[in-house]
Amino acid sequence: MAPKRSIPATAPLRTPAKRLPRRVAGHNTKTAVPVTEAGFANPFPGMLSAFSQWDQFEQVPELLWPNSVRTYTRMWREDSRLASVYYAIALPVLRTAWRIDPNGARDEVTEFVAANLGLPIVGADESKPKPRIRDRFSWSQHLKLALRHLQYGHQVFEQVYRIGEDGRAYLRKLAPRPSSTIAYWDIDLDGGLIGITQFPPGTSFGTPLGVTGGMQGLQLQIPVNRLVVYVRDPDPGQWIGNSLFRPAYKHWLLKTSSFVSRPQLRGVTVSVSRW
Repeated sequence: MAPKRSIPATAPLRTPAKRLPRRVAGHNTKTAVPVTEAGFANPFPGMLSAFSQWDQFEQVPELLWPNSVRTYTRMWREDSRLASVYYAIALPVLRTAWRIDPNGARDEVTEFVAANLGLPIVGADESKPKPRIRDRFSWSQHLKLALRHLQYGHQVFEQVYRIGEDGRAYLRKLAPRPSSTIAYWDIDLDGGLIGITQFPPGTSFGTPLGVTGGMQGLQLQIPVNRLVVYVRDPDPGQWIGNSLFRPAYKHWLLKTSSFVSRPQLRGVTVSVSRW
C-alpha cells in the first residue's frame, strides 16, 4: 500500500484569473435606457469596394457586386419572361396618378412640396394648366429610373437644388448615379451608409475606355447627406440590396447554356456502339 503524502501547510493556493473588463462600443454613460449601440450590424465597415467582392452569403461569382450589375443587365435584356415580370411590377406604379396628400400640413408647406415634385395636390383643380418652371424636376422620369432598384437591388441618386428668387432652395433634379459607376460603398459599423465613391470619368468599372479632359484618375466621393438611395430587400449593413432576378439566375443560366447554334451542332461527332 502506497504511503500517504502530506501537503505542507505553507503550500500556495491557486487564485482564479482576473476577468478582463468587456469592451463596450460607444460611451459608457449611466442612463436609465441605452442611448448608444454596444453591438454592430456590419462586421467589415468600409470594405465593400469594386475590387473586394465581399459578400458572406453570395456564393456565385457572377452575382457578387459589381459583377452582378453586368449579370442582371443581361438577364433583363435577354429573357422576355424576366422582362415581363419586371414590367408587371413597374408599369402599374408608373401609370398611377400620383398626388400630394396634405395630411394636416399647412397649405404653404403642401404647395411648396407639390411645386418641388411637380405633382398636383389632392382635391385641387387639375384642369388648370401648370406654368413651366425652369430646371423643373420630373417625377415621372425619376420614378422610371428609381424602379431599376428592382433589377439591381439598389439605385442611387444625387440631390441637386437651385435657389429661387424668393431665396428658397428648390429641387432641381435627382441625378442618377448608375450602379456601374459606383466603385466603393462606405458603410459604418452600425450599418449606416456614410457615402459612395464613383469610378473616374472615362472608365468602365475602373477600366479606362476613353479620355475625359482634366479628370483622369479622379474618383468622386459623394456623402450620404447628398444622396437618395433605393434598396430592395436589404440585409442588415448591406446597401447593395437583393435583385428581383436573383432567384431566377440558375434557371436563366440553364436556359442560356442550352442554346446551341447549328454550326456548332455540325462539328459535334456522335459515337455509335454496335453489339
